Amino acid sequence: MRTIVPRVLKKNVAVGSVSARVDFCSEGLLIFVRTGVNEHERLLGFANGGPWHFRSLDGAASVLQGCGIMRFVVDTARWVPKMARKKRV
Repeated sequence: MRTIVPRVLKKNVAVGSVSARVDFCSEGLLIFVRTGVNEHERLLGFANGGPWHFRSLDGAASVLQGCGIMRFVVDTARWVPKMARKKRV
């Protein structure tokens, strides 16, 4: 899957419609973005082409807001919050 870097995403947000969703994978959370109506989804990633994995929903939301995206879809069906992972004493 192709990636898009935050710098380019910010430009796309300023020009037209962009939708985003946050989804879970085995290495953390991923952000998928779609620019325009007929555009395929792209992963938010680094300049070297690798995807950007997030450890927290807060981190992913912060990056999206920094790019100008204030509304996005989150699929938490397979996500286990950090607090639920810790054993209670």
